[in-house]
Amino acid sequence: MSVSTGTQMANGQQSIAPSETRAERIARRTMELTRDDARLAATLPDPAVNEAKTRPGLDLAQIMAICMEGYADRPALAQRATELVTDPATGRKSRKLLRHFETISYRDLWSRARAIASVRCGDDARPVRANDPTCILVLIATESWPGKGRYFHREVALTHFCCC
Repeated sequence: MSVSTGTQMANGQQSIAPSETRAERIARRTMELTRDDARLAATLPDPAVNEAKTRPGLDLAQIMAICMEGYADRPALAQRATELVTDPATGRKSRKLLRHFETISYRDLWSRARAIASVRCGDDARPVRANDPTCILVLIATESWPGKGRYFHREVALTHFCCC
């Protein structure tokens, strides 16, 4: 004999059971959503990456490398696509937001970050080495500044210095 832990609602869904913990409710809802949405399911953490990045003895740069390489084909950053439009009355140009997003993969982000880190590590005049103090500009919103996320690339690159 099974005992129901919730009540059936008019829309066919089951109400939250009083005995269900918050964690259980989140896990159940996540399973429901990812079962019905393949794109959402593709964003869930990869158990192999989770296992690899939690091994004892890894430093931050190694953990970042595991994540960037483990999720290489996934989108890392996105910004709303735009196009320049000219006002026929004034000739003034402005950006028009489009319906889609332009993305950069973790592979491309990691490649750019490693390139920036390599340049800074190889700078004869002012090389940066592991454990050198650095300044990190934190700006993740790619559409807020020109250069499409260049500050975020630098932040990732500065973390990569540990591997130089």
